[in-house]
Amino acid sequence: MKISKQNARFLALDCQGLTKGFPLAEGLRYKTMIRTSPFCITLAILAGGRASRMNGTIKGLLDFQGQPMIMRIIDRLKPLLPIPLLVVDNCETFSHLPVNCVCDKYTNAGLPGAILTALESCNTDWCFIAGSDMPFVSKEIATALIKYIDSTENSKASKPEPDVIIPYRGFYKEPLFALYRKIGCTKLLLDMVEKNVYKVANLYEKVQVLYVDVNKIIHKMNLHDPFTNLNTYDDYERALEIQKFP
Repeated sequence: MKISKQNARFLALDCQGLTKGFPLAEGLRYKTMIRTSPFCITLAILAGGRASRMNGTIKGLLDFQGQPMIMRIIDRLKPLLPIPLLVVDNCETFSHLPVNCVCDKYTNAGLPGAILTALESCNTDWCFIAGSDMPFVSKEIATALIKYIDSTENSKASKPEPDVIIPYRGFYKEPLFALYRKIGCTKLLLDMVEKNVYKVANLYEKVQVLYVDVNKIIHKMNLHDPFTNLNTYDDYERALEIQKFP
C-alpha cells in the first residue's frame, strides 16, 4: 500500500496523539496511553538481562550526558518513532522512567524471546528493535530502513514484502537496530522458543529479509558508528569521550 505524503503526515500525528481510553497490550504498565495507527511503528528497546562483564550493571540505566542511556536512545529517535516500549526482566527497576514497560515472557530464550515479547506486546504492524546500550543510534539510519516498508521500489519489482529489515555496513549486520514485522515473525519466533532454538539467525532463514547498506549514509552524515554497543566499562568510557568531541 502506497502512502501519500499528506496521509503520512496525518498518520504521524495519529501516532503522536495522546489520549485516554485506548488500552495497551496486556502486561504493559500504564504511563501514557497512545492512540496507534496500523501504519505506526513501535520502538521496542530490549533492556533485559545484566552485563556480566560490567558486574551485573543494567546498561540501559547508565548515565550518558545527564540521562539514562534508554532515554537518550528514545530522544534520538523522536519524532520518527514516537511509541517507545521497554522489554525488561523487571518493570519495577525501570518504573522511574516515563516509558511503557513489559516484562520479557521468555527470559531464558535470548534475543528471539525478547523480540517475540516485543511483537506480542505491541499494537502496531512493525517493531523497530533496538538494544539498550547503543549511545550513537541514528535517526538517519532508522529513516533509511523505514522507507522500505510498503515502498514503491518493492512493489515495482514484484518482490514480496519483507518481514525483517536489517542494516549492514561492510560485512557487519545489526539485528539489534532493525525492523521486525509482527505478522511475519511472531509465529516463527514462538516456534523457535518452544523448540529451544535461541539463535535469531534461524529466523532469517524462514522469512523475507531485506538487508540495507547504510555505509554511504554514515559517511555522508559523518556519523559515529551507530552500531556501537557497550559491553564493558572501557567501552562506556570510550563512548563518553567520543561524545565530548563529536
